[in-house]
Amino acid sequence: MNHKLNRMLASLLAILLLISVLPTAFAEEHVCPGAKFTDLPPVGHWAHSAIDWAVENDVVLGVTETTFGPERSCTRAQIVTLLWRLAGSPAPKLETSPYADVLPGRYYYEAVLWGYENGIVQGVSAARFAPNQTLNRAQMVCFLYRAVGQPEVDQTDLPFTDVSDHAYFRDAVLWAAQTGVTSGVGNHRFAPYQSCTRAQTVTFLYGVYGREDASLVDEAATKLVDLGWSQFVTVSFREGYSLENTTLTVDGVDVSAAFTPVTDDGSIVKWEITALNPANLTASCDGLKQTVSLTDNETPAAPTVRFDTAPGYVICHGPMAIWDYYLPNYDKAGQLRVEPAKTTFSLTGEAAADAPTAWSPETEIDENGCGDDIIIMFNQRTDAEEAWFRAIEDRRGSLELVKFDEGLTTLNAD
Repeated sequence: MNHKLNRMLASLLAILLLISVLPTAFAEEHVCPGAKFTDLPPVGHWAHSAIDWAVENDVVLGVTETTFGPERSCTRAQIVTLLWRLAGSPAPKLETSPYADVLPGRYYYEAVLWGYENGIVQGVSAARFAPNQTLNRAQMVCFLYRAVGQPEVDQTDLPFTDVSDHAYFRDAVLWAAQTGVTSGVGNHRFAPYQSCTRAQTVTFLYGVYGREDASLVDEAATKLVDLGWSQFVTVSFREGYSLENTTLTVDGVDVSAAFTPVTDDGSIVKWEITALNPANLTASCDGLKQTVSLTDNETPAAPTVRFDTAPGYVICHGPMAIWDYYLPNYDKAGQLRVEPAKTTFSLTGEAAADAPTAWSPETEIDENGCGDDIIIMFNQRTDAEEAWFRAIEDRRGSLELVKFDEGLTTLNAD
């Protein structure tokens, strides 16, 4: 009896042990792009996701085939080269180096020239860049801050006790803190003069270029609309972005003030351009930047900001094929509206008209105006709508039919 009990207990224990390992055995395996590196920090480490992102997107290579070197220091030449790669490795326009210690043939030569002409890099003196000098954390955020266009920051108190109000890197550090690029090294310290390790470097880059919310606008819906007689740029913002917090530039010119809302919530805006066939539109917000190609024009003219380019009645890039828009529209004072009360639209699908919804079955009328009777039907959903309908006087002209054209011709005027 004891032998049977022991065997039952052993079997039960084995089953319990098997159940305890099932979640681990069948859990979704975490696949790391940086798994080839033997020194990759473990999952959950503050630099793990950043290194995975950098490896997966070919932002940075390892120091060897099997090691990443997360605690190794980064140099000034290396960070400029990384920023250059993230920008698409554009060819610099400069033909000669502004620094005596940046020579042709070096891996960072084109990157430093590109960074210099775009105001991203500054030397340690007028003639020296010091490419092999160890990068510190203050220099790191300055390079990043300049790379995203040095956006304005809220001039609030600094969150770090070791960053002076007079430090050259003050605004850069404040921007990095306000946008979540850095939270410091702990104890309200940023450690500006501490060497920036490779792990810290890719984490800084990940905070700007690897964020999932780096998409400010819907690229498919942000485009140039050519009407033949004019061209519009339309921008469709992602959730959380609008004209209130996003700067829009076209071919390097800030034209944000010229855009006007198309939708009530401002998620879609438009601007009639002043220079035909612009090349690119760039949206930027809090250090994030997204560029959308509008045309293949390689020599676009710089646009100007004007506010009187389109007639006031142009609401949505052309006539609106909506029946209610063409019916006589009276304001609350009983006066006929010459212009629409509002020029934006709600995307919720909810009707905003005072009158009940009206519709008419299809009917055909010949050129002499003869044809089937036109029946207008009203959807009376409430007592107020029924009262509105019953208040219509039974006389000729109480309801007018308007021809579906821009002239708004009344069909039953006689």
